[in-house]
Amino acid sequence: MNCSDEWQALNLRSNFAQTFQLQIQEIIDKVCSELVPEDQLVRIDSLQIEMGKFSQHSFRTDFEIVFAYKFEQALREQLAKNSPEEKRIAIQFANEEIFEFFLETGNLPWWIGEKDIDLTMFSLAVFEGNMIFRFFDTQREDVVIWRRAAWQMPQATKIALIQFFPELLTALDLLKQWINDISGLQTSEISFSGEMIEELVLMCAPAIFKTSDVSSVLWLPFADAIRRQVRDENVADAVIQNLVSALALKENIPETVSAGQHALIVEMPAEKVFDAANEKYFVSHAGIILLTPFFKQLFDQLELFKDGEWTSFEAHMKAVHILGFLSTGQQRLPEYSLTLEKVICGMPEAMPIQRDIDLTETDVANCNELLQAVISHWSVLKNTSIDGLRGNFLVRDGLLTSHETGWQLQVERKTIDVLLAQIPWGFTTAAFPWRRDLILTEW
Repeated sequence: MNCSDEWQALNLRSNFAQTFQLQIQEIIDKVCSELVPEDQLVRIDSLQIEMGKFSQHSFRTDFEIVFAYKFEQALREQLAKNSPEEKRIAIQFANEEIFEFFLETGNLPWWIGEKDIDLTMFSLAVFEGNMIFRFFDTQREDVVIWRRAAWQMPQATKIALIQFFPELLTALDLLKQWINDISGLQTSEISFSGEMIEELVLMCAPAIFKTSDVSSVLWLPFADAIRRQVRDENVADAVIQNLVSALALKENIPETVSAGQHALIVEMPAEKVFDAANEKYFVSHAGIILLTPFFKQLFDQLELFKDGEWTSFEAHMKAVHILGFLSTGQQRLPEYSLTLEKVICGMPEAMPIQRDIDLTETDVANCNELLQAVISHWSVLKNTSIDGLRGNFLVRDGLLTSHETGWQLQVERKTIDVLLAQIPWGFTTAAFPWRRDLILTEW
């Protein structure tokens, strides 16, 4: 937009979003609903609209009318072209494309919003067809995809995926046999849910596909899972070792796993987690960047970060979920909702993380104390509740862009942002001991 003077330009920049954003969204939704059938999806990379000239006095009253007319005209012209780049896609094919993109990257394509996705229902809809199975069949050796499937998909889709591959069914039956054997050997109860063993099979899938000796692939992760189960129930490690040894002897498998070995966490191929420059991600909790001065102390208190490094990979994943909880008050957020949180925690944005990570009462209490401290120190908020802080500032749309020198976060502006001028700490340049680069914020 060209303005007659600097004052007008600054005023327009500050007020345009909050004044016209809702009207623009309503117009786009109405026009798209009229021109595109519900069973089709139209993907358009960009749409240029020439709005013409407005006087300073008529801009507010005429903008909505002109935009509605110009947008419909431009969209009709674009739809008429129907080029391969912007072709109409059947919803089922679009869903499969979205799901494949998520499995490969942990994110959603730019043309779909996370508010439009329910991962459980979405996964079930995708698995109604066979095309997604063919995708997995072509990605048999991709550790990232199978780990993300194991950690993010709902149980019903995990079962469907295992049943599609005879090799994985064989592995599942073997695990069930071992669990049955344990029931006759153990001195203390061990609980293995169906979801746990299905996750174990999917985690090991790339290795299972490469060998005829399934037991050699499953044994170390299974023995480690036994230890994790029993350790949670405060049973002595010696008892665990005897149980594992007895089962190894019964199954004629060398008992080589050592206590505390984390066999489920394997090295990721470097090219799959490399942070590519100039990638852009739309994020929904951009306001979490306001709390950057408090993260180090919080992670120290919860013993997630110590002596300059994360105490474990599990701790690193938990830190990501804690930032998601700070923003939303919700736990077990899907991975595509946590892209900014992963970047803040210094985790490659393509690195799979577990969804089923529950916060303890101590975790929640420390998070609530942090948010209450923010409200107390940011005195202009006065009697604002924690939910008010989240709704007004933390849950905010933004654009996250990677550069060779670091990251840039652009945050959607709202009228209430005038209060940011009174925040008693800086947030536009964020540096953390677990990151080598900076996150620069434009709010």
